Amino acid sequence: MEFNLSRFWSLCKRDFKLNLKTDIFMLSVMGIISGIFLPNNRGNFVSFAFFLIILLGFAIFKEYHKKTSKTNILMLPVSNLERYFSVFVRAFIYYPIVLSLFMLIGSFVFGILYLGIGVGFDFTLLPEFYVEIVKEWGESILETHFVFTLFFFGSIFYKKNAGLKVSLLISALSMIFFIFLIIIKRMMPLNEFVYNINLITDISLPFERIIGVLVSAFLLWLSYLRITEEQV
Repeated sequence: MEFNLSRFWSLCKRDFKLNLKTDIFMLSVMGIISGIFLPNNRGNFVSFAFFLIILLGFAIFKEYHKKTSKTNILMLPVSNLERYFSVFVRAFIYYPIVLSLFMLIGSFVFGILYLGIGVGFDFTLLPEFYVEIVKEWGESILETHFVFTLFFFGSIFYKKNAGLKVSLLISALSMIFFIFLIIIKRMMPLNEFVYNINLITDISLPFERIIGVLVSAFLLWLSYLRITEEQV
């Protein structure tokens, strides 16, 4: 697990330059969507989380998805730990920061367009809007870190169409869970069912975040192991 800060920084700069065009395109689209819909719905936690999930599902570990690019990254004179943390920083630090900036820029640009067509837009609300985005960035990481780390792991595990595959997996698991609840509900009286659900919720709530953190850490560890298993 050798780690050299100079090599790591060079790897991060290489990763940034390599993905610059794709990142600008994806983030610009997200900024445009934000500009269209979010100024009238500031503080949209779901939108920020959704955009970040797309980035984690489709724009992370891209070099490992194709044989040529995978050969290039694996042949670099860097350690597996440095390879892993360069992607980790991009996923959980770089992307949230630039995503929030592009969402703000998109809102500013469309604010100008709204004024051009005679639609009122209060630019003084944009700083508040940005603060809300940054707040949601922190809240989304804290509250839904399991989902983000699942997409992060899925990108190196599934590789092609990883975001879609992880989304289908989550949808399938959610459907199975709801079917299970429906079956249980039909097997017992409504009052008893509601009481048991509330009881389970009250009991599990203190352990929910602890379990979520442990599972997230485990998924991140699996992602690192997956990196070490990659071969040219």
